[in-house]
Amino acid sequence: MLIRYLIGFISFRIELVVFLACIRLGVNTVIIGGESLNSGYSLLGGVRALVQTVSYEVRLVFILVYFVALICGYNLGYFYSFQFYLWLNILSLSLSLI
Repeated sequence: MLIRYLIGFISFRIELVVFLACIRLGVNTVIIGGESLNSGYSLLGGVRALVQTVSYEVRLVFILVYFVALICGYNLGYFYSFQFYLWLNILSLSLSLI
């Protein structure tokens, strides 16, 4: 997979946006799973899981927006190429507090 990515077969401009959209699809399965059992407690558990999933996604989006602002692009290849430089690692140390 990585070799095909480096050659350029899977590279396009908005890979990060597609990644976030695919992560967002998992929330739908959580809420459908909570509604499918026809019980008030399962629906309540599904809503709780939904809220927890969304809160983690919001945190992930804030972290990724920080890196997008540093790299100035949505391509995941930029993340791969900028990891060779030390400044990206030093600037990302502040994100460990989130």
